[in-house]
Amino acid sequence: MLSVGWQGPANFVRGQPPQPIAATTAGSDLGNEVTVHETNATPSLKYSVARVCRVAATILALVVGGLQIADLWLTPLARESLLAAGRGTVFMLIGLGLMGTARLSLVLVMLLILPTLMSALQSPENLPWSDIIELALLGFAALALFAPSPSN
Repeated sequence: MLSVGWQGPANFVRGQPPQPIAATTAGSDLGNEVTVHETNATPSLKYSVARVCRVAATILALVVGGLQIADLWLTPLARESLLAAGRGTVFMLIGLGLMGTARLSLVLVMLLILPTLMSALQSPENLPWSDIIELALLGFAALALFAPSPSN
């Protein structure tokens, strides 16, 4: 059986190191003591807005690229479908580049989506699903590019 001595919340002081708590096993011949540390620190944000937006942009770029490549199985082979699959391949490569920390891949994603943005501005009522995902990707890439990143 394990018995643990616990210090109540009144004994915690913010800004000071945690106090060790002694835990012993009852019925053991060895009488081993284990030191357990508990903290009263509030959890801090591990991820910045820029990092979360970059991860979201990575996921969306990979999804858009995969869907544009998979569209080859649904449409007959034509010049437009092959160009869309090639564009999907570029999205996949840039999505893999977004897993890093360089800002070049964010700029490239935004440049790759500019034709979609122009066509969406001309006719916003007839947007296919891929264009909607690309515009969301544009938003996340812009947020990741211009959001302040934490300094290490």
